[in-house]
Amino acid sequence: MTRRPALGLPHSIQVRLKAKAEAEGRPFAEVLDLYGIERLLHRLGRSEHRDQFILKGALLIRHWLGSDTRPTRDIDLMGPAPLDGPRVRQVLVDVLKTAVEDDGLEFDLASLRVEPIREASLVPGYRAKFDGFLGQMVIHY
Repeated sequence: MTRRPALGLPHSIQVRLKAKAEAEGRPFAEVLDLYGIERLLHRLGRSEHRDQFILKGALLIRHWLGSDTRPTRDIDLMGPAPLDGPRVRQVLVDVLKTAVEDDGLEFDLASLRVEPIREASLVPGYRAKFDGFLGQMVIHY
């Protein structure tokens, strides 16, 4: 995926995120990751899959407590059973392609990897990893 220089909206968002990080005394990478997570959840909320998943884990606790004391770099969701790897991948592709107001983010669908976790559990799960970009800055999901 060829990256374009961070001009226009991506650059403007980067500047605002840097200012926010400085004002809050937080690392810029943490603020950038949180922006990426929030915008991904926004896409999920706008997608046809919005009613199929429930947020859980550290992001939910963070929302309940209104606290930034526990930074997280992942999104834990509970979805409909049964789910398999190809279905999880297709849902993510749909979510990443969901049209939203321009937030400067682009996603590299070729980088999307879905792997099973907790295979021996009664409730198996999947881990998805992919890259997003805000201009030339990479956000690893």
